[in-house]
Amino acid sequence: MRRFLLFCFSIIAFQLIGQQELGTYFLNSLHQSAELNPAFDAEEKLVIALPSAYATFHQRGISVNGFIKGRLLEFATSNKNQILFGSNLSLLKVSYKHKNIRYNFAHNYKSFTDFQFSNPLLALVVNGNAQYIGGKVSFSPNIASTTYSETVLGATFVGNFSFGVNLKLLNGIQNISSSESEFELSVNDEIYQLQLDAEFLLNSSFPIDLNDFSDINLLKYDFLPKNFGMALDLGVSYNDGPLTVSASVIDLGFLNWNENPHNYRANGRFVYDGVELKDLADVNFNFLDTLGGSIDFEDEEMKFSNYVPTKFYANLNYQYLPNVQVGALIYGHRNYERTNAAIAFNVQRSFNNKHAIAAQYAVVGRNPVNLGISAYTTLGPIQLYAITDNVIGLFNTFGAENANFRLGLNLVFGLKNREEVVKYANMD
Repeated sequence: MRRFLLFCFSIIAFQLIGQQELGTYFLNSLHQSAELNPAFDAEEKLVIALPSAYATFHQRGISVNGFIKGRLLEFATSNKNQILFGSNLSLLKVSYKHKNIRYNFAHNYKSFTDFQFSNPLLALVVNGNAQYIGGKVSFSPNIASTTYSETVLGATFVGNFSFGVNLKLLNGIQNISSSESEFELSVNDEIYQLQLDAEFLLNSSFPIDLNDFSDINLLKYDFLPKNFGMALDLGVSYNDGPLTVSASVIDLGFLNWNENPHNYRANGRFVYDGVELKDLADVNFNFLDTLGGSIDFEDEEMKFSNYVPTKFYANLNYQYLPNVQVGALIYGHRNYERTNAAIAFNVQRSFNNKHAIAAQYAVVGRNPVNLGISAYTTLGPIQLYAITDNVIGLFNTFGAENANFRLGLNLVFGLKNREEVVKYANMD
């Protein structure tokens, strides 16, 4: 078990930057909004997006700041705690519009880690096992972590009713995912015997051996593997005067893990008899160190498949004034029987289609305090944008429940002014 936890935290550390995203969706005149709904059409004829980065961090229950300060259990809940990292490194995007059809190409690197664990497991790590003498405790930690590249080919059919589709060719770089994870830990206070009942399966495509952490060699890491998959983005948007309704499903797909697959399995009962009464009462003596070191994981080395994290959006926008737009958005994705959901409200002020600034309020999970701001400006062919869904998270990343940002640069050509846009819309 201790090795499993080390494995999980090594994956989180390997991500480097920590995919929920709300503010970008409202900026539907910015080309990056089409990543969240392929039915959206930028105002420019040609867009070349230069390398850019997006990162997000979410924690529920547990506090990373609390962990750093030695207060691991301060915010932990009796339900599952969660740490989520996500990132998107965009190397190149090209988008060209001919008549009422927009063609898109992109190449990105995406990463996603979702680690969920219950409060009893944290209590064992922090307080030891004295509280469970003569009893038992159950826990079921889960992790899903995926890094992959995607090559995107897409098309958008633009009109009062617009729809778009992206076909994505995926190549997996690393993955770990726990498909089975049930543990029950107990101690007999009469014969001083530790016992762990386990039903555990961890699929992995990562250069770490769960049975031997001394043999960690990231130089074995293959950044061009042959773990192929596919995904789809689907989006629709309907405009009726000042009202626009839209919805999308993003990253609906799968990955096949064919290179260097590992399937670490531990099923059955593991018993440790070499414990004494004085050890059981010692808060420094821990079940996880003692029993966890005695578990041998069987590696079946079989190919496996899994889904990439899928996201859903539904949006309503109202053009309150010619240059002022207000909107509402619902977002969600589901993993390990837990739904990560958010609702956001946004007001946006644009300036002749070349500049815009927006303010946003969102409820993310059970956190009602998420204040976002986003903006872009166009100076000649250069368009700069910056977006965050929680300003507080930028200054206190590991203390806030949610933190994210997007920053980048576009080269844009053939920008229509507002009068041309209105005339074109009336022709549709």
